[in-house]
Amino acid sequence: MLIKKLSLVNVSVLVVLIAAGIFVWNISKNTVSSEMTFQATNEVVVYPEKAAAKVRALPIPNISAVPLPIVPPKVLFQVLPEFPRSVKDGGALVLRALISSSGDVDRVEVKSSSGNGSLDRSAASAISRWKFSPARRGAAAIASWFEIPVRFEVDNR
Repeated sequence: MLIKKLSLVNVSVLVVLIAAGIFVWNISKNTVSSEMTFQATNEVVVYPEKAAAKVRALPIPNISAVPLPIVPPKVLFQVLPEFPRSVKDGGALVLRALISSSGDVDRVEVKSSSGNGSLDRSAASAISRWKFSPARRGAAAIASWFEIPVRFEVDNR
């Protein structure tokens, strides 16, 4: 009976020492910051044969600190590119637009060219005048990149 009491106490002490060691290790690795929120947990109650001992569990980091997902921007207003008169064939390209946190297009880049500079410039000029609802992380508007495929087609009917 005395051996059971000692082993239960030894296990309890060992668990507390391991948890304290992990906590100290986290602090030394700078993974615990002053900005983290800790949440108290319920007490763990251990019942040896004739006495009840209460051991407080160590606080654990608040799991709700995970970043919120990003909701992509949405097109509110668009201007269609003009088909340049000097171009006889169509083409396809992909543009990247940097959408500001206010929904304006800050910059347009050609990600994949059509092979025709006139088509690329016409598409970029039109996209630069588009308006967006900005991307959001939670309630905050954020800047983001938005890819726009553009296809110029010649109707040969």
